[in-house]
Amino acid sequence: MRDPFPSRARPALLALWPAGLLLALANAEIPAVTGPVFAVLAAAYVAAAAVAIRCAPGSADPVAVLPVAAAVGLFAVAGGTGEPTAAAPSALLLNTLVLFAVAVVLLGVMTRLWLRLRHAPGAGSAAPLLLLFVLGTGGFLLNLLARVAIVQSGAAPQQLAVQATHWSAAEYLTGLDGPADFVGYTLVWLDLVQLAYVASAYLAAAALALLAGAAGAVTARAARVSAGTAAVLAALLIGAVLAAIAFGSETAAAIAFGTSIPFMATLVPFALGAALLGRAPTHQEQK
Repeated sequence: MRDPFPSRARPALLALWPAGLLLALANAEIPAVTGPVFAVLAAAYVAAAAVAIRCAPGSADPVAVLPVAAAVGLFAVAGGTGEPTAAAPSALLLNTLVLFAVAVVLLGVMTRLWLRLRHAPGAGSAAPLLLLFVLGTGGFLLNLLARVAIVQSGAAPQQLAVQATHWSAAEYLTGLDGPADFVGYTLVWLDLVQLAYVASAYLAAAALALLAGAAGAVTARAARVSAGTAAVLAALLIGAVLAAIAFGSETAAAIAFGTSIPFMATLVPFALGAALLGRAPTHQEQK
């Protein structure tokens, strides 16, 4: 398959995800990045992303554009809210709204991609993992609604009192001293649901990357790299969770925390979207 995407444009497109991550980290870690400064940087980031997407041959294909745009939007908006915390309920709700929208977009895009490639070799093998992702997304959306319920019910102060331990996999996976109140128990439960969601996203993305490669929708190299990355991340997350629970490993718990942050669920779909943007879809693929 000949790749028509200009070689100069490809690095700019692929750089959007790490650039967004750096933008979010700068807002969280650098005091000089105030709200107005972040807004200017985010606007420039979104504008650069729009140009990169517009220049791509597959820019008319929503299955290619949406996963890239979802990641960009997540970093540009949720990156400005900082780490979600009950200490700032308004920012927490904005963060929740963006995560909800991105989760819905990812589910829709990955389902649509499978439907597009359902006659390709390997489609049957990918279907169970896609179904697992559907279930994981449903649980995560309920998780996000529960965040809203905590704020709206006036329980934010109770969440604030325990969120440093009960809402962080790096803390609770190794075990906490009880007894826990209802909000503490709820936060642990909600975060476990998030772990399952991100793991299901990795597994489904790996399967769809292989499917896209088998169908010729992306290059074989792009399929291998995307699938391999997703498989490694899934193995790290699942293995770290099990090791932290079974052996009380703080290192494993920290790895589980890092690999289960919701923006990580956008990484491989973003890469697949970028690969799809590199070529205009054929009429058969658009069906």
